[in-house]
Amino acid sequence: METSNLTESGRLIRNTLCFSLPQKTVQIGLYFKEQSTLKRINKKHFAEFCSDPQLLRKVDEYVWLDLSTTAADAVYSFSLDQIPYLAKWYYETKCYTLLRKQVRIVRYTFTSAIQYWVALPSAPKTDRLLFKKFTLYFDVNHPKHELSITVAYDGVSQVLLTHVEALVNKQQMDTMLLKSVIYNRECMPYHRLPEDLRLQSDQIYPILRKDLAAFLHVDWEHVIDPLKLQTAFVQIQSFYQEFLQSKAMQALFPSKIEWQGVRKEDIFSLKEKSKDLAFGRNHFSKDIYGAFKTYGPYRLPASRHYKVFILYPKERRTIKELLEKHLRGEAGYTSLQSYSHLPLVYRPELNLEISRVEELEKEVETYLARFQKEEGVRYFVFYLSPYPKFGGTKASRKTYYRVKELLLKRQIVSQVISNHQLKRNINFWIPNIAISMLAKLGGTPWKLARTTQKELIVGFGAFRSTNRKKPYVGSSFCFDNEGQFQEFDCWQEVYEWAFMGQLYKAIERYRSKNQSIHRIVIHYYKELNKKEFRQVEELLDQFQLDLPVIVVRISSSFDQKELIVDLEHPNYLPLNATYYHLDYHDYLLYINDREEGKQKTRKTPFPLKVSLQANKIGLMDDQGLVQSLMQQLYDFSLLHWRSINQPRLPVTIAYPHYLAQIFPYFQSDTLQEIGRTSLWFL
Repeated sequence: METSNLTESGRLIRNTLCFSLPQKTVQIGLYFKEQSTLKRINKKHFAEFCSDPQLLRKVDEYVWLDLSTTAADAVYSFSLDQIPYLAKWYYETKCYTLLRKQVRIVRYTFTSAIQYWVALPSAPKTDRLLFKKFTLYFDVNHPKHELSITVAYDGVSQVLLTHVEALVNKQQMDTMLLKSVIYNRECMPYHRLPEDLRLQSDQIYPILRKDLAAFLHVDWEHVIDPLKLQTAFVQIQSFYQEFLQSKAMQALFPSKIEWQGVRKEDIFSLKEKSKDLAFGRNHFSKDIYGAFKTYGPYRLPASRHYKVFILYPKERRTIKELLEKHLRGEAGYTSLQSYSHLPLVYRPELNLEISRVEELEKEVETYLARFQKEEGVRYFVFYLSPYPKFGGTKASRKTYYRVKELLLKRQIVSQVISNHQLKRNINFWIPNIAISMLAKLGGTPWKLARTTQKELIVGFGAFRSTNRKKPYVGSSFCFDNEGQFQEFDCWQEVYEWAFMGQLYKAIERYRSKNQSIHRIVIHYYKELNKKEFRQVEELLDQFQLDLPVIVVRISSSFDQKELIVDLEHPNYLPLNATYYHLDYHDYLLYINDREEGKQKTRKTPFPLKVSLQANKIGLMDDQGLVQSLMQQLYDFSLLHWRSINQPRLPVTIAYPHYLAQIFPYFQSDTLQEIGRTSLWFL
């Protein structure tokens, strides 16, 4: 496997500091009775590195560790290079002791890593304080006896300056809106506050969230940063220089800690880097807007007849009239028919004006009960929702999606147009609306401009529903890299049988259309455990198949723990279509607009964190296979038929995720046929 030359790629570094553990003996204190603020390890683990029988006899079930030996029950000495587990705890605790004095707030994450909050020097608003958040992840490379510290930037949080007691007493704030709060410079979950702290609500301050801001009628601005990677590294570098290069911190380590370089053997480049796409009339282009407008979609929907109408509250009459101008192609208004290349017939007599928003669901249900459809005609409705897709109240979100469910039951595909889209000229949105409209109706806006690869790919995406308080899983499967999905489904994550059922269905359907199947690729939102792999093997036995099963775990988190940046690029952006080996079978895949050279780019998206698993030992050591899997992810990231702008996430994960966001709001527990076979959720 050829790798990119390091000098051609620039000066690549990771956001990780690394040093060898020194041959230094240190003393720590041990406690044999519970100490709630100290690190606890069980006796069995302690006995793995402690051979002192007198100490072990004193340990009941657990032992607690402390840097101080002054009041300890016993003192334990060890060399840092001999017991990496304790060395990791030692350095992490030492860093915490130093940083705790310098930052305003600390927080323990669910992985037990420590997050440090640095106050912004000047807050733009007087009712809150703003904090930049950084997490330090300590890890040990046991064979090399090295310790690494990964520095991650977690964005900005806002802390209200009004305490919980005043918010409840004076503003009747709903405490269900409280998630995390600040007490005594520490961030903690509100629902886990101990009783003694609950009695001090005048010293507890909420972290502002969108729903809490709406309730309190205070400003909340959702900032979309197109330069995510650049912003993150600039902030990480600033934290490193201010806090980790101080004299006290550098004295803690055996040598100067600096960013870890990327080894040449860990740098790879995809063979197919082109973003050329195939449109109508066999035209190829990277320009989605221009090519779709001029040459049309790669494949039109099967139906020849389409009728369009509008569902709107009476308060949205002005917006309805504006949309009508686009549907009629009036001068100065981008024609939806022309851009979509569909013969859309607008039928105003089918429109439904909602007289009372409070009765929205009921009025739509009554209207659809007597709606008469013509045979051979596909219907499409524009739903001018009075409610936002995200935010608002739980009841408004439920109504938003309930209307979509009612329309779907009548096999009427819909496009919601909400208030935020109307803050700009609607001409701006017509291309995106036309593309998703065509895909929802069964067309193919574009495909990859390369050879179709036959492959059974099953994708699963998850979303935790705030409506039903449970995680839901959406699924999809396809038989090639053209973006034509065979089926979708959705269920509660606890229903493990649904995962196997969808996999069974995918294998069965694939074999009915193809002579042979050489492997199964699962794009998943988490790693498969041993039990799940065993179930997959049992499933293959039912088909009498002995196949490689590869699980590609794709992290879709907006936070990025691991980063690789190019110090010689003005935006710190590595080349497009490059991927980098991290550890074990973990990689970072970069999908961006930097092709060659060092020109600035308008966007610097985060890379995809990819982890690989297989049911056969040694399979993931084949770099040729790894490259084909990375190429697959890259290709599927170019098939987002929701808009002209292409996110970095493969649609095999993104589409099921969209579905899992919506389905929990439906009354039905199963998807309708049209819901399983179309892209209605775009």
